[in-house]
Amino acid sequence: MRPLEIPLPRLARSCLCLVLLAALAACQKTSPEQAIGEAIGRIEQGIAEHQNATVRAELADAFRGGPSTDPGQLDKSGVQRLLAGYFLRYKNIHVVITGVTVEPLSHTPDQAWSNASVVLTGADGLIPEAGRIYQLRGLWVREDGQWRLRELQWE
Repeated sequence: MRPLEIPLPRLARSCLCLVLLAALAACQKTSPEQAIGEAIGRIEQGIAEHQNATVRAELADAFRGGPSTDPGQLDKSGVQRLLAGYFLRYKNIHVVITGVTVEPLSHTPDQAWSNASVVLTGADGLIPEAGRIYQLRGLWVREDGQWRLRELQWE
């Protein structure tokens, strides 16, 4: 007995294969490293484009940050005010984030540490007027399926 054969035109078979591949790709979970890397990219882009809301969207509601000497001085609304000040002061802000490492916590899969070096410059024109290199350490938490930055320290 022969299996039931349904004749499908070549284009229909190709489309069906593409739909199945897309469905399989959508089912794959994004690794914490990849998801956090994408979030860091959105923060970088948000700062460069003066998009305060884009940056704050990547922060946990319980966000705390600051220099390593006073790591809890900023909350989420403090970040909004800090960014607004920089955006008013500098027409052009350039951010380069390098050396990003992400270390998921084995005992708490919904948390991960990240480390990165950041070069941040500000200018009214093309030539930077101010610039600094920062070493960042952040604690990320997964909330409602999204990775958000809960703590950030810098030197």
